[in-house]
Order: sequence, then structure tokens, then C-alpha cells
Amino acid sequence: MSECYKNKYIFDSKIYFSSSFNENILNANNVVYEVVRLVNSKIIDFDANYIRLQNSLKIIGFECPFSKDKLEKEIENLATINDVSSGNTKLLFFERDNKLSYMIFFIKHYYPNEDEVRNGVKCSFMDAVRPNPNAKIINNDLRGRANNLIKEKQVFEMILINNNGFITEGSRSNLFFIKDNSITTCPNELVLRGTVRKRLIKLCQINKIAVNYQLISKDQAKDYDAAFLTGTSLNILPINSIDDFSFDCNNSLLRFLQEEYLKLIKLKC
Repeated sequence: MSECYKNKYIFDSKIYFSSSFNENILNANNVVYEVVRLVNSKIIDFDANYIRLQNSLKIIGFECPFSKDKLEKEIENLATINDVSSGNTKLLFFERDNKLSYMIFFIKHYYPNEDEVRNGVKCSFMDAVRPNPNAKIINNDLRGRANNLIKEKQVFEMILINNNGFITEGSRSNLFFIKDNSITTCPNELVLRGTVRKRLIKLCQINKIAVNYQLISKDQAKDYDAAFLTGTSLNILPINSIDDFSFDCNNSLLRFLQEEYLKLIKLKC
């Protein structure tokens, strides 16, 4: 099944039918990508995606030759030609003929249902390390192993444990813990700094909620009151358990952050 979801996609400003989409590009080395969400025909905070895109490309030795406005217009054009007002788009950037090329297309998405948003999701631990955690680069090996374990264990997400036994992030999400009215997340240099993560941290700063950047071991996770995931499709999603560790999905700070984040997104729509 093609990852290119809708009828048409964009390749270096030209429009093509999805039947011509080359899946082999997804298996190439150093393919940088971004996932951008549209709600009611509006792009959600592309500024954050563009800043991260520039950073990811620098890590692999490229300067981004495309302006933010150009890429935004391409996303809007993609939505128009596919007659789509809400969903997730994927932007790929890769070297081709000694220059940087890009593709933009819609991908299938899963937005958590009401029960998951209220009662949380089950997760499980997985030993894995991202080679370049600050760069959003396609990693088919990690994604494949995580998907297999998610299916095998019947959980929503895999929580990554690094070589030193510390928790970093989810296989496709960022991770936070709550204790004593403060939140804790992994230090920036060890994770992919997601756009929702960034907005959430800013929201905490505005509301004078302490944010601790520290490493948590697998065994220490049980000492926290609540835990949640953040991501483009997830917003703020409670975790009800990680393997044998249970968490409070009705934690007052967690509920407050969920409500305030939704207000923030509605303002952008």
C-alpha cells in the first residue's frame, strides 16, 4: 500500500498522480521529513515545522533552499487539488541530481478517539536509540521494529529506552511525566523536539508550570503520577499504562494542559 494517500502529490512544484509515486525514495539515506497538520483548510503553526526542517537539513549538511512561504503555498495547493480541508501532509527532502528535491503528499492519519483522549492508551517499553535524535530523518528500521511490537503487544505506542537504561521518547511521539504539579521530559539533546512538544512547553511557561528536563530510568517511571504523549496527530494524549506501570488519566494538571492546548489550536484554526 502506498504511503501517498490521496489522488495527487507534488514533486518539485509539479503535480503528479499518486499512481506514479516512487516508494523507493522512502528507503533512501538521509531523507528528512516533516508532518504538517491541516484543520479546516488552515496549516497549524508551520513556523515550528520550518525551523525544525532547517535544523534537520543542517545536521546532514544541507541549507534549505526553499522559503517558508513557498512550502506553505505548496501545502495549500496540495489541499486544493485533492479537495481536502483537514488531514496530515508529509514533506520529504532528499538529494537528487546533486541538489535538494522535495515531495509533498497526504498520508493516512489516526486521530485518537474520545475514549483514548479521556481514558488514555497502553504503551510498552522498547530498547532503541535514534542515531540523530534532533534531526527528523526517516528511520525505517526503528519504525518497522516499533510497528511489529505495537502489533504483537497490542499497545498504542512503544516507549524508547536508550543504551544507559533511560527513557527518551515514543517511537512516533514525545513523552512527558507529571508529579507534584510539574512536568518532566527528556533533555532536548536526546529527543526529536516535536512541534506539539514545543507549544506545550511554551504553554507551561505562560501558566507558570515547572518543566524539568531530566533523565528518568525505566524503574523510576512508576514513581510519577501521570504520563502523556504529544504529537501532530495526538495533541496531548494520556497514557494509562506502560507495561506494568499504571498512571492517573484524570490528573488535574494533565486535564488542564489538554484543555488549554485545545484552546490554543482552535485559535490557530
